[in-house]
Amino acid sequence: MSEQITIFPVSILSNLCTLFTKTSILMFYLRFSTSRRFDFVVYGVLSIVIGYCLSGATAVLYACQPINRFWDFSPGTCINGDAWYGTLVSLNVFTDAILLLLPIWLLNPLNVGVLQKAAIAAILGTGGL
Repeated sequence: MSEQITIFPVSILSNLCTLFTKTSILMFYLRFSTSRRFDFVVYGVLSIVIGYCLSGATAVLYACQPINRFWDFSPGTCINGDAWYGTLVSLNVFTDAILLLLPIWLLNPLNVGVLQKAAIAAILGTGGL
């Protein structure tokens, strides 16, 4: 029972931490924007991140009716947690991949050779490890 009650605040805080981390990275990317299309993509990804992180943080509060069913398995109903968390994880992986690929877009206007761009992209790609 104690591990179930600790999952409750951890689920909320992990979604909020993901929200603030990804938002700060996307805002950092906007500082180096090279085109309006890049801004559009960044704001689109930002809206996706805000949407799924806030819904993930608040869904924990409404996942079970009554709320104490979340940790003590009392009578009541809960949403399908596996489907919900699977959706959150897939959106998280999707936005992670976009966050890793967005800096490559910023390399296009650089006046350097293709090999240098590939080397810079490889260095930026090490952040994915």
